[in-house]
Amino acid sequence: MNKSALLMFMALGLLACGDNQQAIPSEVATACQQEEFALVSVPGYLRLFQDTATVCRGEECDIAFYAQPGAQGELMTARIDATAQPDNGQNAIEPLPQSYRLEDLRIHTNSGDIIGPDTLVTLEGYIKRESDRCFLSVTQIETP
Repeated sequence: MNKSALLMFMALGLLACGDNQQAIPSEVATACQQEEFALVSVPGYLRLFQDTATVCRGEECDIAFYAQPGAQGELMTARIDATAQPDNGQNAIEPLPQSYRLEDLRIHTNSGDIIGPDTLVTLEGYIKRESDRCFLSVTQIETP
């Protein structure tokens, strides 16, 4: 078997195994202690950043994810798709206007419900690192 075919076979095998991966229960304070690309499940509260601007690139935004409501407790960054529309979307937020307020954060859950900031959610996603910064690349947003 040549090297290219072997690499393709290995990649397909990894993709097939990835569907059965279970999320590791974690907390905002400890999620970044997991290995990069670990799938985690973390409860907390989404808000727009207070001290710095919320950064959106393309169809993704970096949103503040706190351990407690009201921007309290431990904090990490959650990278979330910003592709939801006012009448549809799942596991995403609606795009933010150029000049935004806290009320502009409209979150679409896995079930399609629309919630606002400071609602308890459980985010599932992958731990990622850029430079020396850790963030959660969100794949699923659920409410209890």
